[in-house]
Amino acid sequence: MTEKLRYLPEGISCMMKSLGCRYMQYINYSYKRSGTLWEGRQPQDYKWSSYRANALGAKDELLTSHTEYEALSTTPEQRKAA
Repeated sequence: MTEKLRYLPEGISCMMKSLGCRYMQYINYSYKRSGTLWEGRQPQDYKWSSYRANALGAKDELLTSHTEYEALSTTPEQRKAA
């Protein structure tokens, strides 16, 4: 049984890749577009992105800072520049 479990992650990754490709094809066909799902999108335009808070300094009550992000500098201005 342990021999069979060793190959399981590879099968799952292939399945997820195939699923992602099919989903991309469906979206491209449905919305008459081409390319990847994220092509042409900017991070600040994505509704659920933390980019606006981290890179632009916008307030977002739903977010808490990551310790790695806080360690970049002591001031928000310097963190944005990092």
